[in-house]
Amino acid sequence: MNYNDDTFFITFTDSINEEKVKNLIALITDVINQHHPSQIYILFSSGGGLVNSGITLYNFLRSVPTEIVFHNIGAVDSIATCIFLAGNRRYACPNANFLFHGVTWPFNQGAVFNRKQLQEFISAIKQNENDIADIITNRTSIKKEEMLSLLDQGESKGLEFALEKGVIHEVCDATIPTGHKHFACNFR
Repeated sequence: MNYNDDTFFITFTDSINEEKVKNLIALITDVINQHHPSQIYILFSSGGGLVNSGITLYNFLRSVPTEIVFHNIGAVDSIATCIFLAGNRRYACPNANFLFHGVTWPFNQGAVFNRKQLQEFISAIKQNENDIADIITNRTSIKKEEMLSLLDQGESKGLEFALEKGVIHEVCDATIPTGHKHFACNFR
């Protein structure tokens, strides 16, 4: 792991939803505008959450004029894997893991839908899974067919798989050097 003198550290250990993504985008924008770091190092663990919010965050992180580094400090699951893959460099702690699974769609209790509405949900789920597969196959050596199979099966993968497939570049402990700026996210 290489840190620059002006590296800014952010710890995010939460689920992914619209509000938390908005807050994290605002934080990272403020960090870039106020501190001008050449690198933002994100210590990250997330059980996933809303696909569209995750893809928004992935695209934002890929667009910033600062090197983004991710370090899996626990478990990176579901859409959080796509967010993690936004990093230019990616690390994982020795006991970290990744979970791949298909998209689910929440329905309110007692919700009633007609056939066309159900087809819309199915179409949206298929598109979300396709978008996830595209991000993962573009940022790793996982092939599209293998990725779609992982989404169908739902499978937790360890560090050997993550290294072999290019999900991470190295297994190492996370450290925040003395004197570096650090922000721990606690969004509601």
